[in-house]
Amino acid sequence: MVEKKLQRIDFLKYVAVSFSDAGFNLIDSLTKNIETKLHTGTWIKAISLAELESLPRLVFLNGYWLFVDKEGKSAFKALCPHDNSVLQHRLPDNNLFCIRCSSMYCPSTGNRLNPEKSDKSLCLKALPLKKTERGIFVFLGK
Repeated sequence: MVEKKLQRIDFLKYVAVSFSDAGFNLIDSLTKNIETKLHTGTWIKAISLAELESLPRLVFLNGYWLFVDKEGKSAFKALCPHDNSVLQHRLPDNNLFCIRCSSMYCPSTGNRLNPEKSDKSLCLKALPLKKTERGIFVFLGK
């Protein structure tokens, strides 16, 4: 019986391909898991009660930028409905602003503030929100 020795370069190629395949499989399974959760919907903790003083603010949660208003009574996905650009929180005006299309949105209602571009279909949709003793939770779903 003849043993075939694996050359160093062949071994390194094998290891690189194995890690690559394993990495892609891991990433693929994680994204499918996240997509499944988002399609069914789930309550996710956005901020704790101790963080209420820091409101209003943008929060990165489950792959989305969310905006939680000053009182913690409303939350929106911080994506411009016109071009899906991430919205910026502008101070001192305290509004949400899209750097691509120059749209401005009210942080408490989600309404578009640009009168020349008023279109109800381009308002931000409020996310379901609940406040408990553990913090503020946002429902992310379909």
